[in-house]
Amino acid sequence: SSSDIEEMLVPPHPSSMGYEPLLLLLVARRDTRLEAYSSSIVPLMQAELSQNLNISTWVLIRGACASDADDCINSINTNANKANATSYVVLGHSMPQGEQGGGPDAQEFVYHHWDDPSEAISPKLRGLGLISAFLQRRYRPDVADCMEKSKISPKVRLKHPLGYLKDGVRACNGSNHLRYPVPTFTVSGSLDGVVRYTRIAEAFQSQEHFQDEHPVVVVPYLNHTALLQTDNNTLSDLPKSMTSSDLFSSASPKELQRHVAKLVADWIGISFDDFDQNEQGDDHEKRPNHAPSALHKGLQETRELITPVITAFHQLEGNWFFTGYDDEHGSCEWAGLAQRMLFSPLPPTPSSSSSSS
Repeated sequence: SSSDIEEMLVPPHPSSMGYEPLLLLLVARRDTRLEAYSSSIVPLMQAELSQNLNISTWVLIRGACASDADDCINSINTNANKANATSYVVLGHSMPQGEQGGGPDAQEFVYHHWDDPSEAISPKLRGLGLISAFLQRRYRPDVADCMEKSKISPKVRLKHPLGYLKDGVRACNGSNHLRYPVPTFTVSGSLDGVVRYTRIAEAFQSQEHFQDEHPVVVVPYLNHTALLQTDNNTLSDLPKSMTSSDLFSSASPKELQRHVAKLVADWIGISFDDFDQNEQGDDHEKRPNHAPSALHKGLQETRELITPVITAFHQLEGNWFFTGYDDEHGSCEWAGLAQRMLFSPLPPTPSSSSSSS
């Protein structure tokens, strides 16, 4: 690479060299050694794709892509040509504070280069996977608009009314729906201390109507560090910004890595089938071993895990990141009840009163 961004190419196991080739671009955390990925989750994903989908996977691990898009595109083309791959999948790992995360970098790169009219990228993009990461709120236009309005502050005055906001200046009323141009897959853990469980609940709720195209899975007992832990890569070898925030898990890191690898492989298999059907029609031949049981089970378990969190934020609190509405048009019944209590005693038969108003 001509830039100062580190990269590493992990070839497939020789036993899979006769299978259909795929280039998997993994955008890593910039504060984490690339060897931490190549010795943990990467070979497990390659094995799952080879054994269950007859795919020979070349994995290109990079510290960043969006920050040096031209160099990243050159690397994709060079390595896709080396692998003889006509398609590629992007994965992004982690969402730390600052510019160290592979998740934000990967989704920004895909967003700006998914449909390149100049055809600078030779292989075809099949999708974006986010591991211990999530699609940012800016890809939900109504919420992005609300976030801008939330920056509006009261004007401070030295006489009455001291400080106030004009009616409606923060008004937001939208669908809260995601608008992202390519299929995505989000997988994170219930014990992740860097990417919190509640934030994944928000992603699940905002993408619920698009689960076929943008599925979200929460893995029980998975924390943030488990994906990179091996005998030769212990917690002391990982960045403190990761380990200091993470939660403890009693589960085996190796088993958690296998589970995530299986989920990613299932999703990639579905994207291959969908891509082949679009290209070849209903006559396309499905991969004989592909039965995405882990992904289907994960989606069912995730709904059970996430539903109480969504209920708390959406119905009880009326959080606008879950509803798409502002405080004046929220879904929280408790605010209306509290206002009635503050104004008590009310007339015996108020002309109009309800918990939502």
